[in-house]
Amino acid sequence: MEAKEALRERASRVEEGFAVEDCFGCDNAVISSDALPSRVEEVLRRAGLTEFLREKAGEELKYHHQFRVVFSGCPNACSQGQKQDVALIGRVEPVMQGSCSGCGACEMACEEGAIRLTDSHEDEDQRH
Repeated sequence: MEAKEALRERASRVEEGFAVEDCFGCDNAVISSDALPSRVEEVLRRAGLTEFLREKAGEELKYHHQFRVVFSGCPNACSQGQKQDVALIGRVEPVMQGSCSGCGACEMACEEGAIRLTDSHEDEDQRH
């Protein structure tokens, strides 16, 4: 039992006062964060966040002291952004150029079934 507690205690310690994580790049990604996570890490390092937290929390930092930032390439919850201190979640705005031709290509391409074409012109705004 003592060995288990000692292991748990060691595992809960962290070196940095922050953690920056990036999306692992699944097929659902709508944006790429590229170099942004490393730039955020550098800003947090230069700001002295680790030293500040050590001063406030004591010399030894634990996992729950870390300031956590995640980047997600899509609105799915893989990176668990809702549980982090800061989450930047990728999304794109739909762009419509011209009128809908009614060809149905968008309806066929939408795997979630969020687009439905109708014969009625009253529903024209819902076509996009």
